[in-house]
Amino acid sequence: MLITEIKLFVEMAATIIGISGGLLGLYKYLSDKREKELRAWQKVVIYKIFRQNEMKTLSFTDILVKYRSEAQAFEDVDLKKKEVSENTLKRVLLELANSNVLSMEPSDSFRLKVAVEKPDPQDQLNMEKELREWQKVVIYKIFRQNEMKTLSFTDILVKYRSEAQASEAVDLEKKEISENTLRRVLLELANSNVLSMEPLDSFRLKVVIEKPDPVGQLYKVNQELVKMIGAPNGFIYTLDEVLKEIAPKVGIEIPLLRTSLKQSIAAGFFVVNEQGKIAFAR
Repeated sequence: MLITEIKLFVEMAATIIGISGGLLGLYKYLSDKREKELRAWQKVVIYKIFRQNEMKTLSFTDILVKYRSEAQAFEDVDLKKKEVSENTLKRVLLELANSNVLSMEPSDSFRLKVAVEKPDPQDQLNMEKELREWQKVVIYKIFRQNEMKTLSFTDILVKYRSEAQASEAVDLEKKEISENTLRRVLLELANSNVLSMEPLDSFRLKVVIEKPDPVGQLYKVNQELVKMIGAPNGFIYTLDEVLKEIAPKVGIEIPLLRTSLKQSIAAGFFVVNEQGKIAFAR
């Protein structure tokens, strides 16, 4: 074989080797690309399965059935038999567990790690405080509407639940309109001297009734009488007209005021003429 032929053969071999290397590189690139896409698809499918059952613990068998069902319905990736095998699924599940997406549970099962937000204790306390204030306001309203009455616990409970059903401002749970809850609030109001506990499991609003001041009332009566029948208004108004005018102003009922004025007439402090008109005595 001539040197020229040998050289040509070597060049052809080098070319073939180069082409083969390029093809192998392309094959590896495409293979790696498909592997990444496949792994991403597998993780998405498994995540989807757990999202659809996010508060449940799924056994490996359940996951495998759902995974293969998704694989059969999927058209974008041509899946090989080994890519829907148990071993392949276990590998992907372990990767998701290592990434803290899933937690491994007993009996070969898995669960989605869902971050459940814990309620702020202060917010809980504020809500309870608002609820308690609402309850007290409602009960106080009930007693204000019946302020001179003694209400039985049963009557209060009926009215309280009626108010609760009509309220939109507060979202009430069943326990918050229970008998025990109502008793607790009633006792708090009794301890605060808002209510008084009466016999036969009943309650009453503590209403402060102002006691009349006899001296002050007498002074008011005299003032109004001077304005109405004092000089120069003597003998203009009858006794009934005087009573009707001044009784509301001094806060004394007409029968009681009539008796008092008749006693004053008998004592000579006032005089009544033939027409029944009244005036101060001279």
